[in-house]
Amino acid sequence: MSNPYEHLSDASRNPAVRPETQALLGGRLNFDGPCIQVWYSINPRFEDGQPFEPFDDQVGPTHALLGEVEYRADWQTLFGALQGDFWSPNGEARELIMSKGLSHTSMSVGDVLVVRHPDQPTETWMCANTGWRQL
Repeated sequence: MSNPYEHLSDASRNPAVRPETQALLGGRLNFDGPCIQVWYSINPRFEDGQPFEPFDDQVGPTHALLGEVEYRADWQTLFGALQGDFWSPNGEARELIMSKGLSHTSMSVGDVLVVRHPDQPTETWMCANTGWRQL
């Protein structure tokens, strides 16, 4: 295993990670600008085929903040970049994932993206069985 990650943005400096994924996960460059927070579900469970709710970005009882990346208009592509084989190809994220009480490296159903833009309302999107569902 290569050097473990301490932050999601560490994937942007890993030579084993594809350049496209490095660019998406490069962290937040402008702290006053728009960003996307990546929240992974702590204990994913499903009832009647629906992911649990509610998501609470203030307390995070059901989710842990994995990291924050700079906003890009094509934010849905983060799903692909956050598949374990792409951002943690040699298990580099294992310790980071475990330290947050998480059990999965790949973004999946129940995980959440919080899109924050200074000039627009915050949008919260949960990964659904098919596509995304706005919360």
